[in-house]
Amino acid sequence: MQNALVKASEHLHRGPDHEYANRLARRVMTLFDQGLRDEEIIALNAAHQERLIARIGALRHGVA
Repeated sequence: MQNALVKASEHLHRGPDHEYANRLARRVMTLFDQGLRDEEIIALNAAHQERLIARIGALRHGVA
């Protein structure tokens, strides 16, 4: 799971101290708990979901 988290962070161009690092880690754990085991697939899905959350947040705050 740690490797998937590192890869997801890299896909998002974020460091381990990013303000939403914990949220991304929880997303990776959730995907693992749902049965995904391929690190790259977990990383890509977690990064994709995180981008969607960021876009929704931006739209809610009028930054789109």
